[in-house]
Amino acid sequence: LERLDLRYEQERKEFRQLLPDSDRCRAMLDLMFDHRYAASRQEGLLYQALSIGAEESANLQRSLNRWYGSLLTDIETELADEHPQSKTTDLRAVATGVIALYFNAESMAPLTERKTVFQDSKRAAQRLVETLKWNG
Repeated sequence: LERLDLRYEQERKEFRQLLPDSDRCRAMLDLMFDHRYAASRQEGLLYQALSIGAEESANLQRSLNRWYGSLLTDIETELADEHPQSKTTDLRAVATGVIALYFNAESMAPLTERKTVFQDSKRAAQRLVETLKWNG
């Protein structure tokens, strides 16, 4: 669990460093939904097992919640920077939707054409992010 936490923090740091100075939300979605960087089948199975095990382990549950919370905060921050007029509740809802689309693509990738499911999920995430332009 400690190794996974360290690995996730390193990947999170590297991910933020890959984002350019401008148009960060587009770049964020490009990176998140690039099928070439998707989790392997083994990583997907590991995450599912950890999620199920979290019901029995408070330590595991805290770790996964910390990981999810960090991801949610990172996405919300990028959205807020690009859409400062948006309400916090709307930013949170859109960030949650983007994560849901990402996890769905990860979970469906072994069952369908990997590239297609990530492309479709990315388009859905882009449409969701665009709804922030309509708020004000």
